[in-house]
Amino acid sequence: MGMVYEAEDTLLGRRVALKMLRQVFFANELDRLRFLAEAGLASQLDHPNIVPIHEVGEHEGQPYFTMKLIRGGDLAGRLEGAPMATRELVGMMVKICRAVHHAHQHGVLHRDLKPGDHHPSHPTRGAERWTSNHPG
Repeated sequence: MGMVYEAEDTLLGRRVALKMLRQVFFANELDRLRFLAEAGLASQLDHPNIVPIHEVGEHEGQPYFTMKLIRGGDLAGRLEGAPMATRELVGMMVKICRAVHHAHQHGVLHRDLKPGDHHPSHPTRGAERWTSNHPG
């Protein structure tokens, strides 16, 4: 649903990850609302293995959010390289499971888990298809 860029938060003087709708000109109102809702849900999660969201907003009709910038490759890239040691892979899976469990405990489901969302130093990105599990 979105593209992530490295950007500068000029107000706070820090580098951030900036996520924006992939095709804003072709997105409809439902896409825009879903994007902002996912960011809002993820921003409520506070867990060491979930990347924190700093800001959610819109600029000239373009919805966006910023989150902590995590440097380094993701799990997808890591899996393409040399085989991972069992202990390393299990350790990463434990962190991912704890992060997802935390989200579930707060009524939030991640509908699109994939290796590209996970980084060895911070296994779960902030908002990638988060949805509320609470009715209404």
